[in-house]
Order: sequence, then structure tokens, then C-alpha cells
Amino acid sequence: MKTRTIVAIAGIMLLIQGCGKTKCDGYAPEGTEISWDSYNTVSQVHDYFKYKNTANQHQVDTVMVWGYVVGEDDANYFQSEYKSDNHILEFYFVDDPNARLHDFGSNKIISLLGDHDKMEWILDYRVGKRAFLKGTCFALDEVGDEDCNYFTFLNVISAFVE
Repeated sequence: MKTRTIVAIAGIMLLIQGCGKTKCDGYAPEGTEISWDSYNTVSQVHDYFKYKNTANQHQVDTVMVWGYVVGEDDANYFQSEYKSDNHILEFYFVDDPNARLHDFGSNKIISLLGDHDKMEWILDYRVGKRAFLKGTCFALDEVGDEDCNYFTFLNVISAFVE
């Protein structure tokens, strides 16, 4: 009888613990990794740096990522954005070459940030061209009600477009 009671109590405790909302510690879970020596996809970088403490821990480390800048099909879109009065330029970076500003779909997004010197490459960019970027990442502003899901930003250091 005593054994049954202990097993029942242990089962109830496991059930209660499993039903509760898990608390995020702000670090990427074990097994969530990126390469520090080669290019990563946007999804890989997003999934790693969306955790605030992980992002803070690596805020000065250079990361490499390849993907596609989201824009419009208009060839002048990137030039007009570059020539705007903004001191810091911001563009969205995704894994899908077909993503457009009006339709991100279910893409994971990294926001690209840079001053005019670091973003000069965008003048010749065309939608659907693959870009290879180097920069430093940070996380800012929690997204929705999800624990451990922050917007991921990349401060662009350099870029190469295929």
C-alpha cells in the first residue's frame, strides 16, 4: 500500500510539473548551435540569437549568414531606401528568395542594420540575389507572448552578393 501511494504521489507531481509553463532562462537550448567558421542560414542564426542571454553572451562575436534581403521587385527600391535621410539603414533578411515586403510568409527574419558605409552594397542588390553577410548579432524586444523569442538583429560589417 505504501509503495502505491508513493508511486501515485510521484506520478501526480510529474503531471503537475509537466503541465506548468516552462520558464525560459534566456539561453539557447542544448543542441541549438551555429557555426562560427562558416556561413549559416537565416533560420539558424535566428534560432540561436533569439535568446536574450545567448545574444548578450556573443554580442561582440562575428557571425556569418547567407540569405535574401526582402524588398520589392522594383529595381529602385533599395537605392531609394539607401538615399533616404535615415542615418542607420534597416532591411529584413530571410531564407526565401521569393519573400517580399507585403508577404513574409512563415519566414524567420533577421533585421539588418548598418550605416551608409557598411550598407553601400545594397545599392546594387536585386530581389532574389543571395547575399553573404558578416556582422554581430543582438536580440531586442520580445516577440508576442512567447518566452525566449526576441527579434534578432545583425549589425552588418561586410557583405558579398552573388
